[in-house]
Amino acid sequence: NFGNDGDFSHDKMVLKINTHLANELGNLCQRTLAMVYKNCNKAVPNVPIESLTKDDEALLAKARGLRQTSGEAISSQQIHKYVATMIGIVNDANKYIDDMEPWVLRK
Repeated sequence: NFGNDGDFSHDKMVLKINTHLANELGNLCQRTLAMVYKNCNKAVPNVPIESLTKDDEALLAKARGLRQTSGEAISSQQIHKYVATMIGIVNDANKYIDDMEPWVLRK
């Protein structure tokens, strides 16, 4: 717990970093970059705004709010909220990819 009680442990932080950053963010990057590389001429496609789905818009809205949400957490020294925010967007993005199955859509 990195909340108000100030319970900070180096081991807990390393575990969070290794579990969430290295594994989950690394997996997300690998999945998206491999898909773009293999199926989109190695470039992120230019998608017209009007073709975005509700799921697309929801994930993009969360991403747009990251700067403010994470900035507020850091400014108020609420590291646990910052970590939760970052982990949350990575989890949301991974779930989005699982739900959308872009490898199926591409075929």
